[in-house]
Amino acid sequence: MVKNVCNSILNSIDERLYIVDSNLRITQISRQLQQDYQERGKAAGRHCYEAFFSRSTPCAVCPTIRAFASRRREIDNKEVCINGLDVSIELQSDPVADEQTGEIIGAVVRIREVRLSDEASGRQERSFQSLVYELPALICEFRQDSTLTFVNRTYCEYFGMTPEQLIGKPFFDFLPEDDREKARQAFLALTPENPVKAYSHQVLHQGKLTWQSWLDRAVFNERGEAVKYQSVGFDITEQQEAKEQLADSQRRLSLAQTLAEIGTWEYGIHSGHLYWTPECEALFGLSAGSFTETFDAFLEFVHPEDRDYVIAVNKPITADRKGHRFDYEHRIIRTDGAVRWVREFSGLVHDEAGEPEKIIGLVMDITELKRQEQKQEHLQRQLSQAQKMESVGRLAGGIAHDYNNMLGVILGRTELAMELLDSQDPAYAELQDVHSAALSSSRLTKQLLVFSRQQPHEPKHLDVNEAVDQTLKMVSNLIGEDIELTWRPGAGPMGVNIDPTQLDQILLNIVINSRDAIESTGEITISTEFLTVAASRQTSTVDLTPGEYVKLSIRDTGSGMDQETMDKVFDPFFTTKTCQKGGTGLGLPTVYGIVKQNSGGITVSSEPGKGTDFAVWLPRTEAAEQNEQPRQKQPPRGSREHILVVEDDESMLEVVQSMLSGLGYQPLGFTHGSDALKGLESIQGAVPLMITDLIMPDISGRELAETVLRRYSGMKILFMSGYTSDIIEQQGMLPASSKLIHKPFSLAEIGETVHEMLRQEP
Repeated sequence: MVKNVCNSILNSIDERLYIVDSNLRITQISRQLQQDYQERGKAAGRHCYEAFFSRSTPCAVCPTIRAFASRRREIDNKEVCINGLDVSIELQSDPVADEQTGEIIGAVVRIREVRLSDEASGRQERSFQSLVYELPALICEFRQDSTLTFVNRTYCEYFGMTPEQLIGKPFFDFLPEDDREKARQAFLALTPENPVKAYSHQVLHQGKLTWQSWLDRAVFNERGEAVKYQSVGFDITEQQEAKEQLADSQRRLSLAQTLAEIGTWEYGIHSGHLYWTPECEALFGLSAGSFTETFDAFLEFVHPEDRDYVIAVNKPITADRKGHRFDYEHRIIRTDGAVRWVREFSGLVHDEAGEPEKIIGLVMDITELKRQEQKQEHLQRQLSQAQKMESVGRLAGGIAHDYNNMLGVILGRTELAMELLDSQDPAYAELQDVHSAALSSSRLTKQLLVFSRQQPHEPKHLDVNEAVDQTLKMVSNLIGEDIELTWRPGAGPMGVNIDPTQLDQILLNIVINSRDAIESTGEITISTEFLTVAASRQTSTVDLTPGEYVKLSIRDTGSGMDQETMDKVFDPFFTTKTCQKGGTGLGLPTVYGIVKQNSGGITVSSEPGKGTDFAVWLPRTEAAEQNEQPRQKQPPRGSREHILVVEDDESMLEVVQSMLSGLGYQPLGFTHGSDALKGLESIQGAVPLMITDLIMPDISGRELAETVLRRYSGMKILFMSGYTSDIIEQQGMLPASSKLIHKPFSLAEIGETVHEMLRQEP
């Protein structure tokens, strides 16, 4: 009934009215409006924008949609073709609400033509054309056949022609040939549903490639035919170049961030929104766009041990009023479980009122830098350790030079005295004690020299497995019955080139250290294995040149060590043992010195309460033939041969002379090399052998030997020294016919050496 009444009213009034529902579909229409739009077909039941404006979507500025939203009358002006005439209309839309719910259920739309008098219309047209003519944009209007009907000043200036030269001419003739077809296709693509199109393209103008932006509009009649076109264009070359430069800069920045593993982020203080760039997400192991953009989501990636620190660092940022930069480091755990180090840089951005608005920052992966820093710290510790070794080594070498001379005197005099006594004489036993004490002192000196890598050694090829087997019984006696000893020899040849006593020292010193670390019961495991070290396998924990190695490991279940203790474990005189256990602090430094002297490496790993693992790496060698001559129990005697002895220490000189005299030789002693040269000139008869100290103040033993050999080419040279062969090589290569005897030496040692040299062919 209501609907019929509305239809009667709409059919009786002389106005253009229609009613639409909330979907803009026409439910009722006045008789007058239906007549005006009869060529478009029946309007009722269709969307208003389809029936009246030939569109497939609502108008961009629709008063009816605004009326639904504002719940009040909305008005708008449009141009529309009614019965073949272009008419300016006013749309007045009034919303209709449901009486019970108050919900907007539709609208009544009134269409009113806006007509001007011919004079007013002419004035308006001229005013509008004058305005358009002076605009800085390129503006033109042309028919469907591209004939220009209007151009403005900017358009004329761009083509360098007058309006008279342009109007009436085909529009496409003034475009570069390469652009004509593209422009034609762009206009043909305009439809009643989409009558406006914007686009940009490059144009070759006056020999220069420029960029233009165009807005094209087609005007259609009621039959959907394009009757004219209007175009507005702008030269956007500068803007486009700036845009391309910005895009290029952004690409370079993005590439630099990707290569450097740098991401950027932005945190809104009030919104709590945290934005991450794709580089930032990639750094944390996320795919692009998968990050939940909150601070709490970021904290989930922070290492648990660093979260409190990160929260504490970020709290004062919001209180910063001066724009300071914040710089901090922390660990993260990526989605793949990898732990990485990152460095954050951030700063606060304030709004116009000076209040904190947001925090911006960047994050970069510094894991490799951290690794390099740790490696540098390790190398610095190694350098510090080497410097300590070098300093104490120089001290030990200096002590050895004088101390070995004194020991040589004590041992020599003791042996000479014992030669004069019967073994049953009470004094003989006393001298034996003195001799034993001197030998013990000699071993202490050797231990110092081993530590400083100045110990004379006689390397031999031996199998580590066999050497450990032979030492196991002594090791078992050292550690006692409460500690279980396990021996796990590796398979295959375990040959190394080392002094056998040095290998014993390595094993015994480490085992004693392990024994003292076990408070009551425990286990010590000794094992060997063969390993090949390649350049790519070198690590910061052991510095080895590439090659084959025998690895000797000694593990214990003792109390273990913390990092501070491990850093000092090879320091001389450092010990954690109590006075009751008699720690000297030279055991492990001695091991370190032996290993380095034999071109090996040593590592230690430990944790408090988890025991300790020592690993010694020695270069593997092939077996070599050993030609050793067994020593005689009694030294051979001489035949009154003259022997020249040069020693700057008078006490040592007297002992050597006494030893040689007792062995049947005629020694001629001098404390200075220059005196020895003068003495040789005055001696009647040949001197087959010269024994000289290697290190002397006025002239070195090597220099003395060279001078003597130039004058007396057949003389043999026996050098005396308490230094290692490395020190001797630094003094220069010794003559081929010479030999070296290490201080302190026994009567038997010097007797056998002298006898052997005198019997050698020149």
